[in-house]
Amino acid sequence: MRTLIVGCSFVEMFSLYCEINRNNTFHWDTVFGRINTDQYDIWGAAGSGNRAIAARVLDCVSREQYKKVIVVWSGVNRLDACVSYEWDQVHNSNYNYTTTLGTTVYYHCGGLLGVYDPLPPPILEYFKAQVKSFDQRFLTDNTLQSVISTQSILNSMNIDYDMSWMYDPFADYSDTDIEPGCGSLDTSSNLFDLVNWDKINQNWAREWCLSRNMMYPDGFHWSWEGGRQWFRQVLDEDIFFA
Repeated sequence: MRTLIVGCSFVEMFSLYCEINRNNTFHWDTVFGRINTDQYDIWGAAGSGNRAIAARVLDCVSREQYKKVIVVWSGVNRLDACVSYEWDQVHNSNYNYTTTLGTTVYYHCGGLLGVYDPLPPPILEYFKAQVKSFDQRFLTDNTLQSVISTQSILNSMNIDYDMSWMYDPFADYSDTDIEPGCGSLDTSSNLFDLVNWDKINQNWAREWCLSRNMMYPDGFHWSWEGGRQWFRQVLDEDIFFA
């Protein structure tokens, strides 16, 4: 059985490699080698919120048996709008920040400032309405519901798992340019203590790589080598072939 890894754009760089192998019969090499797709099933979506990440985990474990699941949670400030596949086929022309799971399509807002592609007007209005009600408690509860439900499902299926965040969700980023896509958890939420924090690895991905100068040129994401070393040194998972 394989290990499932799910997340946002931090995971997507490895997910894109796996997508080549899901759709074709060949492998392509990165400068670091080949991802071991015999042992790892990797799914990532840029701009994804935690609702869509939780849905991806549920979809995958319902289709395949895994020996372990690794979730790298995304920004607290990121929400997802859920529509039917039929609606998406009619109304979506150029928006690429989506996740399709069966008959459901999740639109990712990417955070408080949104993403670059033009959203279909109804989805744009939905996100605008949500933005008006944004506060950290609302955003925290939205994320913690995803974490709690995912932990509960994996526990019920007796699947081992590790979880972390793409950044430190307890830090104050309010005076930084990455705040729109991040956000802080409100520890006063009544849902907070329902999370099994013993299963949340607090070697946060971005901060871990930032302290080791293993960042992508955009200053936000980890580099290929940074992500590889984080999985290897923090979670004891070598996702590449030796």
